[in-house]
Amino acid sequence: MPTIAEIEEKGLKGRKPFRLRLLSDTKGNTADALGFLNPDTVREGVRPEAYGLPFPTTIIVDNTGIVRFVKTHRDFRERVTPDEMVAVARRIRVEKTK
Repeated sequence: MPTIAEIEEKGLKGRKPFRLRLLSDTKGNTADALGFLNPDTVREGVRPEAYGLPFPTTIIVDNTGIVRFVKTHRDFRERVTPDEMVAVARRIRVEKTK
């Protein structure tokens, strides 16, 4: 699976490069406010490096600030694929041209 840096530099599967903005919520405050914080990670006995972990969540916001896609996975091994993100971006672009 390509990294974000590789996608920005080389594109994805032969497509032209594009910019992604990846935001990080290091203290978990935003994840907690949005309901993405995994409650199993904020209890006594959780290892310090695992404390306050959110569920893996992808949020795509268009260039006007409207949230266009949200997907949360309860299993940390599942993630949104780059192809799925590209499909959402294409759908947003098509909708904006209508």
